[in-house]
Amino acid sequence: MSKSIGNVVDPEVVINGGEDHTKDPPYGADVLRWWVAESNVFTEVLIGPVVLSAARDDINKLRNTLRFMLGNLEGFNPETDSIPPAEMYIVDQYMLHLLHEYGSKVRGNCV
Repeated sequence: MSKSIGNVVDPEVVINGGEDHTKDPPYGADVLRWWVAESNVFTEVLIGPVVLSAARDDINKLRNTLRFMLGNLEGFNPETDSIPPAEMYIVDQYMLHLLHEYGSKVRGNCV
């Protein structure tokens, strides 16, 4: 992007859309954040309708997956419905171990 060339993308237009919503649709702040987070600063960073639409699709897939997973927890009571780790499959024990290690690493870096 270059201001002198005039190919700058205004974040306000990405979030709220341009004057013509068919040409510059509103993507929202989450799409802009997702695009920034997934951009590789060591290569040429691309932005445009195709890239922003892909980011919006990624966010929608993630939201729908999380909504599905949370919906499956309806009525779950950890006190009565949990399986003791010793009775779990070995792969489930391993995944819990990895999750615990990851949580410990995250908490260690937040201090």
